[in-house]
Amino acid sequence: MYICKEFHIELDMQINSRLTSFKCNLRQVKPFALSLVIILVASVAICSCGDNSNGIEITDAKSALKAHKAFLVKTSQMKETDIKHLVALTKEWEVLSDTLRNHIQPDTVSHPVYGRLVYEDLQDSIVNRLENIVDAEVRSFEDVVAVRDALFDQPVDSMFRATSIEVQKFFDTLDMAQVPEQSKEEALASYSSLIKSYLDKGIKSKADIQRFIRSEDIVFRSFLVHLHELGTTPLKNLTVSTEKVCGLVFQSGANDQMPPETPLVYMFMRTNRRVIQNAMTCLADINDGRVTSKSEQAIVYQWMMMKPFFIMDELSLSLLSDKQKEDVRKLAHELPSAAAKLQRGMGWSPLPIEEIPNEIIKELVISR
Repeated sequence: MYICKEFHIELDMQINSRLTSFKCNLRQVKPFALSLVIILVASVAICSCGDNSNGIEITDAKSALKAHKAFLVKTSQMKETDIKHLVALTKEWEVLSDTLRNHIQPDTVSHPVYGRLVYEDLQDSIVNRLENIVDAEVRSFEDVVAVRDALFDQPVDSMFRATSIEVQKFFDTLDMAQVPEQSKEEALASYSSLIKSYLDKGIKSKADIQRFIRSEDIVFRSFLVHLHELGTTPLKNLTVSTEKVCGLVFQSGANDQMPPETPLVYMFMRTNRRVIQNAMTCLADINDGRVTSKSEQAIVYQWMMMKPFFIMDELSLSLLSDKQKEDVRKLAHELPSAAAKLQRGMGWSPLPIEEIPNEIIKELVISR
């Protein structure tokens, strides 16, 4: 398995699996833990009433349905397909959906099947229409960033704000550490040795978390220097071991030495940093000619460059630093030309780069 692919899999797995463990730990530790998890993984329906953009006063299920149908007609007749109008429609749909859901649900006591079917039918029709609006133009990765920022980029939740400020100050110091000059073999050996040491001694405190992340960041950056050289070098054991250490970080929140959200913020920021570090390294390697169309890693490199655009949860986005946001915007601008360099040499397009922004934007819109 290619080294890029293995680390891509690790990055995908870390947050999903660790959130599951984190939820279990929190239930055992703190009374407020369940509400913390709910805030992270669920959206709170907003029950609203009054006038909407269609001029219909919403007071009950009937008027809510009427407003929703009017919105469907509005989207069907709309000629504008630019990002600004798409974002405005999505936000309006979100408010209407919450209102309709809150008015329909009480009515489903007497008409459960009817209420559910009407609601789902309307939602499906609006989803189809919004997807058609997205596909009316060929979208770019810069469009992805614009839509994501408009729909998801919110200030850090108050529960995490103090912790995130403290943790960001820590992450701001990481680039001050110099990366040692190492061969490919030395870099891999250093990484493996570090991970093994933390598996042996464990992680029990915030100081342990900081020492691990600081040390790992150095060996990871040393590893990235040789990314283009690694080809089919197997990394399964290192990936599995790293996943176990990440588990120890999350488990450290089960003691009383730190708030339970602290390891969560550290690990979300770590994942953000690694995803963007990977992508920017791939971009630089392609631009500098270190990866060619004949390389076994060419396809994986293209995928790794796209990874930052799949960061969609609000907590991860709120924890991106200004520098990371700049890097993502640079990546959005340069990714198509970098991918084209590889694809011209291949003579075919293994990844439909030009189609992917449309699909990401549709997912962003629907997920609201």
